[in-house]
Amino acid sequence: MLTYAGDSAYAQTHGKEFLLGNQYIQRTISVAGGTPATTQFENKLSGRTYQISGKEFELQLIWERLAYTFGSENPWILSARDFKLDSHRVEEGEGGAKRLIFSLSN
Repeated sequence: MLTYAGDSAYAQTHGKEFLLGNQYIQRTISVAGGTPATTQFENKLSGRTYQISGKEFELQLIWERLAYTFGSENPWILSARDFKLDSHRVEEGEGGAKRLIFSLSN
């Protein structure tokens, strides 16, 4: 996750909450049951806050084999809910960018 907007970008941790933002927008990532997920976006220009929930990300792994029929791959689907947060760190990037890096395991 990367945030950039001049020198105003920030990545903060508050217990089990992580804030990524700049002068225009803020994203809140909360950890519930060991799994990080975006819980809200705040539009700082309009003053509106949006509560959200979802899968965060989804990986679709397909095991191919020789001489299979297209469409019968039987994919294995993993989402953020299948992983647990092991650790996190904040890194400084070029031009004031901030990176919040999560290490996940399942």
